[in-house]
Order: sequence, then C-alpha cells, then structure tokens
Amino acid sequence: MLGIGIWNIQRFMEDHKNAHAKVLKKDNLVRAFYAEIDFNTTDMEIFPTKSPSLPLLCKAMAEPDDLIPDITDARHTRFNSSLISDIHVISDDLMSQVVQFYGLLEKIKIQVEGLNAEIYSRLSLWEG
Repeated sequence: MLGIGIWNIQRFMEDHKNAHAKVLKKDNLVRAFYAEIDFNTTDMEIFPTKSPSLPLLCKAMAEPDDLIPDITDARHTRFNSSLISDIHVISDDLMSQVVQFYGLLEKIKIQVEGLNAEIYSRLSLWEG
C-alpha cells in the first residue's frame, strides 16, 4: 500500500513538472515571437523617418531618368522560421495575428524584390 502511495505521489509530481514545462515552453514561444515582431515593427516605424517625403519621391519618380529606388529588406524572421512547427501551442487568436504579421512581411519582401528586379528599370508609369 505504501508503494502505491509513493508511486501516486511520484506520478503527481511528474505530471505537475510536465505541465509546468509546457506552460514555460508556451511562454517562451510567445516571448520569442513578441521580441521578433517588436524588432520588425520598430524598424518599420523608423523607416519613414529616414525616407524622402512623398512629394519629393513622386517628383523624382516622374523625372525621365533611370532612377531606381533602393530599399533594403532588413526583416528579421529567424524565430518565426525556427519555431513555426511549435506555433500550435499558442491561442488561435494569437496564432492568427502572428501569421498575418509574417504574411505582411513576406508581401513587403516581394515588393522590395520587385524594385530590385532587372525588369523594374524597363517599366513605364501610366497615368489614368
């Protein structure tokens, strides 16, 4: 009887330890995503302050020269790439927000790649 009691206590303690480890893993995952998203959003907030004004940019783009805008894609997605297989442990709402954010980053990446593509210099601006 004593052996069964000890076994039950050990089992309870192990279950408690495993539950705590799951919570800790989830918290660490959320913290990693938060840190990476915070870095990227802060960088995106700084970008407009370091860029030319919209009227100046429109004027430069309208001039008939070979101007090709230079935008550096400096996204940080290391945590997202390495932790994506564990995303199922977070809430559906948070998961949706994380996926939407990284989807937006991917769209920005594609737009920047388009500016850097060779064909960009051959495109014409049509009005109307």
